[in-house]
Amino acid sequence: MKQAAQLKEEEEKEKKMHKEQERQFQIKLLLEEYGRQKKEQEELIRLEKEKREEAERKERKRTATEEILKFQERDLHKLELKILEKQMKEEEKMEKEKRLSKLREKVEINVPRDPCRLYKPTKVWEERTKEIGPVGAEPLMHIPHRAVPTWRQGL
Repeated sequence: MKQAAQLKEEEEKEKKMHKEQERQFQIKLLLEEYGRQKKEQEELIRLEKEKREEAERKERKRTATEEILKFQERDLHKLELKILEKQMKEEEKMEKEKRLSKLREKVEINVPRDPCRLYKPTKVWEERTKEIGPVGAEPLMHIPHRAVPTWRQGL
């Protein structure tokens, strides 16, 4: 009987051990499945992040290219304006030179050298002194003033 009870106990121990091993195996399978899923998820997240970063890089590159083109066009336009302005100034200078040369051809300046000419008064000065001469000779007897207001006359 003791043997039968012992045998029964051993069978129960084996069953418990077997159940425990199976339970551990199931837990191990679950952990492996969880780890695999987590790795897959991390891999997906990493791939999505790489795709997003690549898209951002492409967008930045495209934007930079557009900006560079825009600045180049603006610079080209400014350069063209500057060249046109320079050409216009050059043309105006040439036209002015032509006009001046035509005027110089019409007018001939022939002035004799006369050192005494420096000491003579100019025509304008002579005209000014003529006007001031007779009026400035007599002394002023009465200097005109502004009128005194009525409210101050008695003060």
